[in-house]
Amino acid sequence: MEKRNKKKGFTLIEMVVVMAIIAILAAVAVPQAMKQINNAKKTADIAAAKEIASALMQGMAEGNTLTTNTTSNLPTWITNYTSYDQNSKTKKEGEVFQYNYNGTELKIFSNNKELYPDSSKY
Repeated sequence: MEKRNKKKGFTLIEMVVVMAIIAILAAVAVPQAMKQINNAKKTADIAAAKEIASALMQGMAEGNTLTTNTTSNLPTWITNYTSYDQNSKTKKEGEVFQYNYNGTELKIFSNNKELYPDSSKY
């Protein structure tokens, strides 16, 4: 009686099917992961803008001044009140934080997009 030598392994069709399934899963998972990463960066930027606004208001309460009626980079004295400085950049867009103060209302921007107090368009 002759023994047949069975080859062990996967057929080409089985490999193609598995690769197709993996490709479909990746096509669904990658965009969702990127969306979550962008949402996390956006949330971090909004939180940073709130902290910067608080630091600017605290600094003004203690006698520091802000340029009014123009969008400006953060003042040098802000480092006395927060870990953010003039060169701090947003996580989402990599742009520096800026402020606009009209004498009564303070707004924080990045790349001409308002982060504080209204972050709905960011």
